[in-house]
Amino acid sequence: MLVLGLAGYWGTVMKLLGNEFKRLHAALIGGFNRSSLEYLVRTSFDTGLDAIVSDGNLNQTVSGLISWAEQGDRVLDLIEAARAQNPTNADLQRLAQDARSWSSLKLINEHHAAEADSGRVHSRTNAALIAAAVIGIAVAAVVYLGPWTPASEPDGSAAVAPLSPDCPAPPLFDAEIDLDAQMVHIPSGQFIMGDNSLAGQEEFLVSVPAFEMDKHEVTNTQYSRFIAASDHAAPEGWPGVSYPPGSAFRPVTNVTWDDAQAYCQWVDKRLPTEAQWEYACRGGDSFIYPWGNEWNPAAANTESSACDAATSVGSYLPLGASIFGVADLVGNVEEWISSRYTPYPYSVLSESKAADGADIHSIRGGSWASAVPQAQCAIRANAPHEAFFETVGFRCVRSSS
Repeated sequence: MLVLGLAGYWGTVMKLLGNEFKRLHAALIGGFNRSSLEYLVRTSFDTGLDAIVSDGNLNQTVSGLISWAEQGDRVLDLIEAARAQNPTNADLQRLAQDARSWSSLKLINEHHAAEADSGRVHSRTNAALIAAAVIGIAVAAVVYLGPWTPASEPDGSAAVAPLSPDCPAPPLFDAEIDLDAQMVHIPSGQFIMGDNSLAGQEEFLVSVPAFEMDKHEVTNTQYSRFIAASDHAAPEGWPGVSYPPGSAFRPVTNVTWDDAQAYCQWVDKRLPTEAQWEYACRGGDSFIYPWGNEWNPAAANTESSACDAATSVGSYLPLGASIFGVADLVGNVEEWISSRYTPYPYSVLSESKAADGADIHSIRGGSWASAVPQAQCAIRANAPHEAFFETVGFRCVRSSS
């Protein structure tokens, strides 16, 4: 039996942030089925899966298992057990490494969590003090350092790391190009939304009116113009109000749903609905991938590409274009959607209400860090509107003229 010793770590409760929960959920979905999860729980935690979560589809089972681990201070145990049982799964191996920083930087006690829930803690906090331990006595303290604000740009700001030579050469964009004007007309039509092979995503027919969609994901250079014109806060990781050198035409990331919505409104557009995004990705033939039903590793920037970062938009054209000519709809970065994340079947009515006051929004497309099964047009993810991630950006749409 695998013996684990991280439970009850320093007497605090490990609360997963939205991106952490999403990564763990995706890794477990990609690495296990119901029977292998049952074996994992029985051998690592001396209990049965049925004792943790009632019967349901795999998506519901994994969500219940993670919630159980959070409540019992067993998140790190669960990650390590999953990694040990599935040592060839790259997502789980990477997750186990990253979780070490979660345990040192994101251990939050119940009082601090209550403060965050009541809005007293800004969504962009700098960090928390590492909990200190003395022999036999565990004392945890969390110090709120205030809302994140962009620092002034230091001299000699570090450029982004160069991509692997195996990555495609980036397109040669003119510095003054107006990427906001590069939009693709998506004609009205019907398609099969969802995928019966995916848990909780049963297929159904959807009609979509004509609209226009950005050909590319919004880039750092586009977003920097928005910041300069609106005095909007810069994304986490920018050295001041400008993006890191060498990343002008890479997709902007570390933006919240609210940030993305604000940008789209600034350019007289809006975020796409789930139906619009999936239709632009799949077309009327309801392809699995933008280009068809067979995976092509040369058509998208995913974990299999070994780029380990987002590439300049359009780097995978023409192979990666959808049937309508939209670039990078799977891979590179995931994309915020206007729609509130709700169970299928899809409702046009809920779409129309989704943009106002909804807390959890859909994310689509997979990223450079996603395994191939997560880079399909029908795959759905979600996160709170105030969350931001290194792997999530966005693009905009507008009504067809």
